[in-house]
Amino acid sequence: MSIDLVIFPFHDYKKYEKEGFRTRDGHLLQSFQRIKEVNKILVINRPVSISEMIIKKRDKVIKSGKVIYRQGDFTISQVDEKTFVLDIFVKEFFKPIILKMRWWNYIFKQEKIKESINQTLRYLGFHKPVLFFQNPLSVEISKYIPSKLIVFDAIDNWTIHPQMKEVHEIAKKGYEYIKTNFDLIFTNSKKLKSFLQNDRSVPYVIPNGVDPEKFRRNYEVPEDLKNIRGPIIGYAGKIQQRLDVELLQKLAINFPDYNIVIIGQLLDKKWFKPLKNIKNMHYLGDKHYRLVPQYVTNFDICIIPHNVGKGEVDGDAIKLYEYLAANKPIVTTNIGGVDVFKDYIKIAYDHDMFLKQIKEVLDEGLLPPNYELPPEHTWDYKAKLIINKILEKLKSVES
Repeated sequence: MSIDLVIFPFHDYKKYEKEGFRTRDGHLLQSFQRIKEVNKILVINRPVSISEMIIKKRDKVIKSGKVIYRQGDFTISQVDEKTFVLDIFVKEFFKPIILKMRWWNYIFKQEKIKESINQTLRYLGFHKPVLFFQNPLSVEISKYIPSKLIVFDAIDNWTIHPQMKEVHEIAKKGYEYIKTNFDLIFTNSKKLKSFLQNDRSVPYVIPNGVDPEKFRRNYEVPEDLKNIRGPIIGYAGKIQQRLDVELLQKLAINFPDYNIVIIGQLLDKKWFKPLKNIKNMHYLGDKHYRLVPQYVTNFDICIIPHNVGKGEVDGDAIKLYEYLAANKPIVTTNIGGVDVFKDYIKIAYDHDMFLKQIKEVLDEGLLPPNYELPPEHTWDYKAKLIINKILEKLKSVES
């Protein structure tokens, strides 16, 4: 049995082009492409408006791949043998500006979008595909697309996510719709499983993973890292309210002879402001994902200084798996999911403990954990688990 997948990703393909396949949705897409039971894949990009093209410089269509069909305001591109991307242009200017993040929910309810998707499916020969959603704001469109199965893959809890405040209520409605109408639910954490528990289907926990070979190579030191004296305490991740700024301040003060390097997307400038003028704190900007292993493998200690409780989003930190694959000493706060690796990493339950554990790693001579990630922590393994569960569900539905 093989399936056709229609994916409504957490982000979209244009973001993958710009930043690399660094998020769960991007990693899973790449792994789905390698699974023989997946026949064809259609990625539905978030429709782009005139104002987004002018103000945010968003492209009308993806840059990679070959345009194979264009009609009116929608374009189908083929990016590999089995993967297609749908881009839809909408002649809206003020609504995206007014609605901001709520635009995502609004636009997927419009008749033009529903028809463009169904026309694309007919053109590509998708007959009742599996619909695979990864954000809660667009899920109601599922009722207008003929399908064999409707699946949701939960990445974060958008009802408590600090960056998603303006759509908390819309996300709540989306999750209720998922629990009532969807056939399968996957989550990347136990907390998300509990949050999405329902009478219709039991969510499956499939944590995040890594492509280990990318983090096991010997890379040259990146140019902007060469003049920073080691040992280097490094963090690779998004800079937003989940980052414990107070802890990072204490880290810099308590270890003035060591340099702290941060790379990643700056999502909240106000949140990061207290760290800007610290002498031994170096923010090197966001990096395309293909460059991230070069930095991580040249860190001496890898850290996850995240807030626990307030600021958490009930997800699973991809960076932990990447640090482990690089075989680096790791110090992390007690966020969800890290306890699985407690024998190989240092887990801090408060600020003082975190600082003490950094000192221990330094005193021990920066010894690596000598942990070999087993195959079940790879993205290919995770993707295969998801597809196998989908196939099992299809068999039970069709029998």
